[in-house]
Amino acid sequence: MNTLFDGAREAFLTGKIDWLGDTIRAGLCRGGKPNTETAEHLADISTVALSEPLTGKTAKGGVAAAASILFRDLTADNVDCMVVFQDTRDPKTSRLIALIDTLAHGTFPVTGNGGDIQIMWDRGANRIFRL
Repeated sequence: MNTLFDGAREAFLTGKIDWLGDTIRAGLCRGGKPNTETAEHLADISTVALSEPLTGKTAKGGVAAAASILFRDLTADNVDCMVVFQDTRDPKTSRLIALIDTLAHGTFPVTGNGGDIQIMWDRGANRIFRL
């Protein structure tokens, strides 16, 4: 089930996350799903194997959306989920925004095979997430 991290909810309400202005990335996670109630920063969670910046971000009607992304050369390890985060270039301050485990074309976990994986966001009413 896709959900927002509790700390991100507060950060949106207090102006600490700017969806359109900040560098926002998506990262593939290994080692289980993080706890959305207690994890606040990238340093609080298991290994993020690969991350890519989100482009084409929009925020119409409180719905966060972005262009599809491509992760290249995914190794044969399991990927348990994906996180969306505000990238400050420091894992201790890079704020976790959303936990994604369901996409338009499938669910996690995914096992890599050395190839690429394309992430296509849900095209329904909630896209990546809805505030």
